[in-house]
Amino acid sequence: MQHQIRIEVVQDLNLLAEHAQAWDQLAVEAPQHLPMLSYAWVVSYLEHQVEAGNKWWCLFAYDGEDLVGVLPIIIAQGSRFGFEWQSLRAPRDTHTRSGDLLVAPVPRSVVMTSFISEIESRIGARFSLKLCGVRESSFTLSLQSCDIPKAVVLRQPDQSGSFIRVTGSLADFHARLSDNFRGNLRKAQNKLAKLPKVTFDVLARDSARADLLEEFLKLEDSGWKGQEGTSIISSPSLVQFYDALVRRLSQRGWLEWHFLRVSGQPIAAQLAIKFGRCLVILKIAYDESFSPCAPGNMLFEHVVERAFASGEVDEINCLTDMPWHRNWRMERSSYYDVSIVPFRLLPLAVEILPLWIRTSLRRIPRLRPLGRILPGSSQYQTGE
Repeated sequence: MQHQIRIEVVQDLNLLAEHAQAWDQLAVEAPQHLPMLSYAWVVSYLEHQVEAGNKWWCLFAYDGEDLVGVLPIIIAQGSRFGFEWQSLRAPRDTHTRSGDLLVAPVPRSVVMTSFISEIESRIGARFSLKLCGVRESSFTLSLQSCDIPKAVVLRQPDQSGSFIRVTGSLADFHARLSDNFRGNLRKAQNKLAKLPKVTFDVLARDSARADLLEEFLKLEDSGWKGQEGTSIISSPSLVQFYDALVRRLSQRGWLEWHFLRVSGQPIAAQLAIKFGRCLVILKIAYDESFSPCAPGNMLFEHVVERAFASGEVDEINCLTDMPWHRNWRMERSSYYDVSIVPFRLLPLAVEILPLWIRTSLRRIPRLRPLGRILPGSSQYQTGE
């Protein structure tokens, strides 16, 4: 079957809304199961997280009337080794786990080739495109250089993520936990039971109001993140981003709030997203003065039990890979950084060669620091 792919390039936030419904549907159906790839997330990022001096495009691929691909890119102009250079990347930072493209199950390489051809026709061949934090289930990782004429595709490991597969019974899940950890959970439950008016509140769909963000941010800021200046509330631009994000998530019925309260006051909270059949735990917070009760673990256990009971969730994705995830016997999910550059002498010399050198230096512990100072080096980290 012949596919006539049409590319539309949008550079106006207001015009993105015309594609919102089909875009979000494409994101929900994508194998990555990541809300960062949706209209709701990307437009919030473009409003508040694009660095000064950079511009952005959103490329949409249509097959007739059907949206079959979305590629949002941030464009940073600069130079490499004295040559004018444009670095393109999908939206990604410490609060946006994955920057990837979306593509429907049409001949996917045709869509990607159309995107690259459109970019090259507009800015020439002196560019690199980076998709960072690409989940292992993404089509992007199946791309080979031969799939995109006149382009080179390379990938490198990114930080891992953790998730719980919601299969089998809750009893089976508990049986996988260590005896020591189950014992610690029982002790924490006993201590929590002695506190007055303990409640677990799970707010979803219509009850998950966007204005509860303020309560969550205050709780997050009350602990070590607030002391170190790394809480969301410490950054006005981040507050604006999360405010826009939760508002859009709430409008779509994707937003969830999870609270553990004592006498009405929150001592643990989770900002979560119900995305298709995946529950994404985006941010967590807890009152450190209640640490003997392990409020974070108590709330997480309640959310896990609810997921098994509901039958609506196949996966609980915690996005990052933190030490406490090991206690819950979470599985690891691999993520990668993918670089695509035109198959031309200059792009190969200024982008692929340094990338190859950095990869080689990583194998030699004493030389790893050198790899971080080569042109094009960047490190994205996510945290809770």
